[in-house]
Amino acid sequence: MGLFSKKPKQVTIDHAASEENKRKMREIFDSAVEDAKSYQIIHASSSEQSFDKGFIFDTTTTTFHNFIIGYRESDFQVVVLEIDREIQKHGEPFYIKINEIKETCYYPKLCQAWLIFKENSIYGVEMNISDGSSTSAYGMRNVDQAAEREAFLDFLEKYTNELRKKGYKI
Repeated sequence: MGLFSKKPKQVTIDHAASEENKRKMREIFDSAVEDAKSYQIIHASSSEQSFDKGFIFDTTTTTFHNFIIGYRESDFQVVVLEIDREIQKHGEPFYIKINEIKETCYYPKLCQAWLIFKENSIYGVEMNISDGSSTSAYGMRNVDQAAEREAFLDFLEKYTNELRKKGYKI
């Protein structure tokens, strides 16, 4: 097998640990978000890089973030809740109403979805919704969410159609 092989990497996931992580995510989401039971949830992650030009050395710093994305089809409400990697702590919920969004994107190869805000067209919510292997170095470990990803993508398609009804060209 060569360096540029087309064979996809095998993702090793402990399914019992994955179910436990999903239970913890639901529990922490329910404790932080009002009317949480009406939302479906999915794990997402994102990263950001900063480049510092030093006198002697240039440094690049990458920061990784983990989120629970809650979404509700009845009113197209989305909630983003940042969590730590161990699913112990969380930040404040960030509510996104559909009238604040102008565009959606999905990149299947990368398993990335985006919600782009109206106010600042270069700013949006990046959601890497891929599975997390048991050996993940930066994201949450043991997250198997194929069914949740399909449900979220169905929601995202309906969300996009709702934006089109409002006159946005996606």
